[in-house]
Amino acid sequence: MNNQVQKELKIVFFTNWYPNKKNPVEGIFVQEIIKAVSKSHSVLVIHNAGVDPTLDRPWKLELQENSPLTRGIKTYRFRFRPSPIPKTSLLISIWYFLQAFRKVVQIDGRPDILHAQVYPAGFLAAIVGKLSRIPVIITEHSSAFARDLLSRSNLFTVRIAYRLAKVVLPVSSALQDAIIQKGLQGNFQIIPNVVDDSVFYYLVKKKTDNILRFLYVGLLDRSENKGLKILFQALEKLAETDQNWQLDIVGDGPGREYYQRMVAESPIKKCVYFHGLQTKPEIAGFFGKADLFVLPSIKETFSVVTAEALATGTPVLATKCGGPEDFINENNGILVEAGDAQALYEGLLKITKALDGFDHSLIAEEAYQRFSPEVIRDELTKIYDGVLN
Repeated sequence: MNNQVQKELKIVFFTNWYPNKKNPVEGIFVQEIIKAVSKSHSVLVIHNAGVDPTLDRPWKLELQENSPLTRGIKTYRFRFRPSPIPKTSLLISIWYFLQAFRKVVQIDGRPDILHAQVYPAGFLAAIVGKLSRIPVIITEHSSAFARDLLSRSNLFTVRIAYRLAKVVLPVSSALQDAIIQKGLQGNFQIIPNVVDDSVFYYLVKKKTDNILRFLYVGLLDRSENKGLKILFQALEKLAETDQNWQLDIVGDGPGREYYQRMVAESPIKKCVYFHGLQTKPEIAGFFGKADLFVLPSIKETFSVVTAEALATGTPVLATKCGGPEDFINENNGILVEAGDAQALYEGLLKITKALDGFDHSLIAEEAYQRFSPEVIRDELTKIYDGVLN
């Protein structure tokens, strides 16, 4: 903990990803970063809610403060009409955001730092910061770099944003490598995501039976990136052994019925349970009962849920998908190759034999030292001070 008295700064966060009525969990990891910073600094959020053709004016800024979605953080929802002129949407969005930002400054005062989350917001923030002479920092979370999903226009805006930003903060070394491989330049420094330690913390696990409980938490979509199909294939191999196990799947999405049908037609149908979308405290409860958390993804920039598992003292079997390589080690889990059902199966065999050897309290303590709000807040404060001084 940093015991030095620090000046309270005024930070405006700008993000396209943020909890909203349509998707209450969108960008929840962004909100955790902002919540951590708010413990030492004055913060507010401008959420770019995007294009809204129903608006009766060019742009609109709505204050949303006392809402479960904002968790006590002053939040403006920014929306704007689409451009009526072809190929001018980027310029129009810059102009509208500049006006909206100036309105926020009139109401709340000039910020010391404009801290954007993810490159689309980073581009707008970088332009407005340059025009307003306010330093800009960008935290990068996007998997688009590693998954080769960036268009030429995306790369153009990212290149400008990173050059104008004082610091760019990828959340993992794999993400930083993927960014650099695209030929992008910036003042990079890795700062991981935050784990909410008021919810995810160590509790002694009490076994009441001989069932090995595996846990998966995540989005259930039809893409291959989350690796669920590969996990099921690995578990089908495990079902041929004499191990007594079950897999709990927490999460929802457009692919849920697809995966439920897949399981129903497989030999593991009696061992897999779908629990749907759960609250954070409920997810923490699942971690408390789990012997092992499994992350079978193909590509991840960080994987907050894996860090949350560690914070509860739960060992992890993860693929080498990007983020986990920074923090999974022999003290807390095993890494296997991504996209390989046989490797995942062999990893399951290996780690289930080693479960009794893990020090769960040590796993949780190491996670706290890396991901707690206090630690990340102090690291960001050092960066803010460095930019300003």
